[in-house]
Amino acid sequence: MSEIIRLVNLCEKASESSFPINLAIARLDFYREENGDMGDDDVPDFTGSLDAAVSLVPKDWYWQVGFTTSFQAWANVYQTHPDHGEKDRNEFHSNRPYWEFRKWTPALALCHAALRAQASQIK
Repeated sequence: MSEIIRLVNLCEKASESSFPINLAIARLDFYREENGDMGDDDVPDFTGSLDAAVSLVPKDWYWQVGFTTSFQAWANVYQTHPDHGEKDRNEFHSNRPYWEFRKWTPALALCHAALRAQASQIK
């Protein structure tokens, strides 16, 4: 099992911010290529901060996040625009690929969905 999939599974089980998960995410190749190596004190709170979780969404992808009382928090990550389909085309809701996840907090939901999207980019 790849490290990114292992972290996706850990996010599914988490119910709050987790420093061990955050630290492992900061060590992933895709994140280090964009942001470089960092010390433990500089690791973003991906599982507790929306600002940090957004940094995990693949470049040029779209995301949505929210929270309701009926089903906790939710997050969606789309490769194409969620309303207009493929870039420069007007194909309503041709959202491929697309990940949705519902979790305890918006940051945790977005972290999970963004990691799933990142995993889809690994060949």
